[in-house]
Amino acid sequence: MFKRLTTSIVKELDTQGELQPAWSIYENHNLDLLYLLKKTVCPKWVIFKKSKFQPTGVKLESLLCHGDTVDIGKRQDSVARMSVKHHGSTDLNSAVAGGGVEAEAQLNMGHTHTVGNTDMERVGLNINQLRNKLEECKFNVNHWLLRSLQNSKVTGLYVIYEVLRAKNTINLEQRSTVDAGLSLSAVKMQKFRAKAKGQSEQKMDVEAGAILAFKALRIFNVCKQPCFLKDQGLDFDGAMEDLASDTLDFPALKRQVQKEFAEFENLDKCARKDIWGVLSKIIMCDQALTALDYILEEGGVDPDSPSYLDSLSEGNRGSVQELLRLVGLDPSDAPDPNELMAPFNLLVNAFIELEGTATNLICSLNTDDCHKQLKLVEWLLQQVYSGSAVPPDWTVQFPEDSVRLAGELLEACGLQLSEQRLDPSLGTPGSPDLSLLSFYIALQGLDRLLEQ
Repeated sequence: MFKRLTTSIVKELDTQGELQPAWSIYENHNLDLLYLLKKTVCPKWVIFKKSKFQPTGVKLESLLCHGDTVDIGKRQDSVARMSVKHHGSTDLNSAVAGGGVEAEAQLNMGHTHTVGNTDMERVGLNINQLRNKLEECKFNVNHWLLRSLQNSKVTGLYVIYEVLRAKNTINLEQRSTVDAGLSLSAVKMQKFRAKAKGQSEQKMDVEAGAILAFKALRIFNVCKQPCFLKDQGLDFDGAMEDLASDTLDFPALKRQVQKEFAEFENLDKCARKDIWGVLSKIIMCDQALTALDYILEEGGVDPDSPSYLDSLSEGNRGSVQELLRLVGLDPSDAPDPNELMAPFNLLVNAFIELEGTATNLICSLNTDDCHKQLKLVEWLLQQVYSGSAVPPDWTVQFPEDSVRLAGELLEACGLQLSEQRLDPSLGTPGSPDLSLLSFYIALQGLDRLLEQ
């Protein structure tokens, strides 16, 4: 819910692509002014290329040589007040006749996403003063953070110079309802009717002062010859990058994803089952999944630097370490990535993009349901990419229970499924929504791991 809130705020307030959404309440304290962030390389195969920051927990002053300080005045001003109430619903009806049996089913799903009144303020540093100060400062090149950049998949080091804060407590609420009915009649059998209702509710209070978004300035460039940018001109970070150029149609996307997950097919059934047992535990824990994502992006754990594993509980730390050993990144040994590195990295990237409720539902799918969902989502992506109109009765080509389940899963991803048309939430022609792409990739990877 928090990630959805910050993403929507950035979309509304920033048209230049400089403002970055805060992605986690847990990491919020590391996204304040003058904290440093690492930006990792997006491997060439990543379908959804984007700027990816990792918190370091280190402030800029820690990198400066003894005696140097960064003392710059702040500016502070109110930005906007926002409140959101979004309601969506999905109605599906299906009738089947044959073999002396008539059946009719109805399904109504609704969801309400509410954000209470939110006052926001912008707090920032004088960017010109910051640039001048950085040009005067001397940096401690022996600091562990700078040394760790030399042997990792990091493109640069950034300092946060502006943040968007919540001035009051934000009340987040999400409700989902399901109302289903089934009617059966057959020769020599009385009519049978059944109804089922369900409701789920999630609430979260985001405390006043929480950081909702930030802007960052690159101060250190990591390349063949790492260097500070004092002599080159400091560099502002840009927005989310476009989709990879070789995935402009669905067949190309499908081939690329299948190619990345092909390595799973080289494992026997027992090995795949064991791997999914470990990975599913990690996916169900946001903190463990985030730590695994950071480590995979950096290509291993640096024994001379603080580790993302240190913040995990013993059980979650053990699961992440076990998976790292499987891909050749044993924390206790020198990194030696194997063929499983790429598919795991892609799969983790996909789950990182999804909401917690969505990941839980996906992880609970059995082999048959996963395969059916994959076929349905592939069809949806084909329509989104092509931009073609869909027939009003398109749902009849899929099993009724698959359509119902797809509606629940897509809703958990923040998307909508409509019987009459392609809902705009799924994306625009040639540009599917990132959540839909992530959902597809997660299903494709899971389908390969669960394959009999």
